[in-house]
Amino acid sequence: MRGEWLLKTFRRIALGWSPESTVACSNCFEDMGLRLEAMMLGRTDQSACPRCRDAFGKKLTKNDVEELQNEFFSLATAPHKSNMRLVALRIEQDTADQVEKLRPETWRDWHLIQQLVGGNLGYSAPRLFYFGVTNHLDGPNGSLTKEMISDEILPRLRSRALGNTDVFFRIRLNIDQSKRFDLVQFDSPPLRRRGFGRFDYSNAPVLYGSPSLKVCVHECRVTFGDDVYVATIRPTRQLNLIDFTGNFDQPQDVDPFDDLSWFFNGLLASSDSRAYRHCRRIVKMLRDETGADGIIYNSFFTRVMGDDDQSPAINYALFGRPIAEGKIEVLSMNTLQLNTIKYDFNLGPIFD
Repeated sequence: MRGEWLLKTFRRIALGWSPESTVACSNCFEDMGLRLEAMMLGRTDQSACPRCRDAFGKKLTKNDVEELQNEFFSLATAPHKSNMRLVALRIEQDTADQVEKLRPETWRDWHLIQQLVGGNLGYSAPRLFYFGVTNHLDGPNGSLTKEMISDEILPRLRSRALGNTDVFFRIRLNIDQSKRFDLVQFDSPPLRRRGFGRFDYSNAPVLYGSPSLKVCVHECRVTFGDDVYVATIRPTRQLNLIDFTGNFDQPQDVDPFDDLSWFFNGLLASSDSRAYRHCRRIVKMLRDETGADGIIYNSFFTRVMGDDDQSPAINYALFGRPIAEGKIEVLSMNTLQLNTIKYDFNLGPIFD
């Protein structure tokens, strides 16, 4: 922790910051989430805090409190389903549209921060296209019509080719011991089952995989209690996949509410049942009207994957039963042992 504080101090000095006196400490705060954030932000100093007189809390300067204010009460309020940091609360100087409800201990902490650095806590209202609410959802209750798919979406989609050098992975969990050498275990799942994924539906099987093994682990919700099996797969011929990740056939200056990038960003970042229905409807018409072998789309976990993974955080969804049909082949099968799981997060307030 001392090394982290030194690194942060050097960074601030490089940006024109100079050391300041302590104005508070982590133990000044009642909200445990805010206290934990303050502990990660502050520095170790055995002197008494000027506010609470505690000697063991991590000490905070005015600059620290301003950063804490922004991280806890603003940046940490970004909803995951936007797939980007679109804050729900903002720090502002005027008093209009202020937040009406926080927990009592959070209110008291907020007022303490106000005394130290000022500011008011207001609602932020990002434009709806950031959440995928675009003109493509023009039916009742934001539904997606067949006409919209046929006229406005499918003509703008482009394909991307996969060849026999484009290796990707597929994970299965807890395969029966008697079937663990059976390649069919890695083909598309059987039609008769309890639930379906984002793009498959009754009588339309889909094989899901990714060029990133980490994405596969995330997507399969792997736990330490699972036996994890990995198949390394490659196409046996060129596969044409429709690209949902970008490269759409549309003007660069397209209106955001007509932009397929924002539409698919919201659609693929959402776990709402309506989003799944929209995805399946698009894929059904795509399968009926094109000869595509599948689609490429952004992972639900794209935003939180980090920068240390060399493979793109995307998924492949291949139509039919591509292993049985000979479109792809399994190069190898392995087990996967989880060693560590690391999370990087910010704590934020509950508000209304």
